[in-house]
Amino acid sequence: VPNALAAEKEHRVLRVPFPGVQGLTETAADGSRKGLVVDYLNEIAKYTGWEYEYIDVNGDSMIGEFLEGKYDLMGGTYYSPGFEEFYAYPDYNIGYSKSVLMARLNDDGVSSYDLRSLNGKTIGVYERAVENIRRLKEYLSMHDLDCEIRTYSYEQLGKDGKLYPYLENGEVDLLLGNGFENPPEFRIVASFDSQPYYIVTNLGNQEIL
Repeated sequence: VPNALAAEKEHRVLRVPFPGVQGLTETAADGSRKGLVVDYLNEIAKYTGWEYEYIDVNGDSMIGEFLEGKYDLMGGTYYSPGFEEFYAYPDYNIGYSKSVLMARLNDDGVSSYDLRSLNGKTIGVYERAVENIRRLKEYLSMHDLDCEIRTYSYEQLGKDGKLYPYLENGEVDLLLGNGFENPPEFRIVASFDSQPYYIVTNLGNQEIL
């Protein structure tokens, strides 16, 4: 994040990848951009004079293209020690995400009013969501809940990149998701603080900071 006390505003157009993530980087019906990342960057622009070119991208290729220098800033990024050699993380995050546990609408065995009903249930998680899984385990331990955590690989994700089919068919009792998700066929039975989001640049482009 740039120094908000910069003496002069600099007219500059920064390239920002826009993968289309609910709540973070969304495109409205009229083509306007919205979401937490957009709101944060617009606030920064008040102090810097920056403008942004939002570029629609595929989430699978975004990180590689960012590291190649195709984009100047990348938003909605989680912190990971393994990425410190590639990303220049700012001192401040742009907000915290929420993790949620989702159950089937017709599953009377799980109650949002009684956390003990989660005991013994199987929770489906995406195996690469390492930090979210760690926080889930902390949440379960805090509430003295004993659940089975079943991991799924990238290849096992549904066409929409979700694990919804495994909850729908009863293979798992619950799914670990994020607070932006609210599919009509499921209901949220628990939520807890998850990872902070950051807007980052790569280490070869630190003059932006």
